Amino acid sequence: MLAQSKFVQQKTFDLTFEKTWTVDSYLGYLYSTAFALPSFFGSDREKFEADLKESLLAVEPSGHFTEELTASALVAWK
Repeated sequence: MLAQSKFVQQKTFDLTFEKTWTVDSYLGYLYSTAFALPSFFGSDREKFEADLKESLLAVEPSGHFTEELTASALVAWK
């Protein structure tokens, strides 16, 4: 759609960066999403948290996780 518009010049800019998580910050992120609201877990919330923490710490005992992310911006001008 943009390619057929009057904005004939277009360029995509990509920015790669690292995001570091702890077990608790990831749990907080999950609870802030629409698919893992705390209310969804009801009385099993504590069991979910314990299971998630155990699983994550089994993978990385330090409890610190880093992922590489890329954000892209499509900029167009006349």
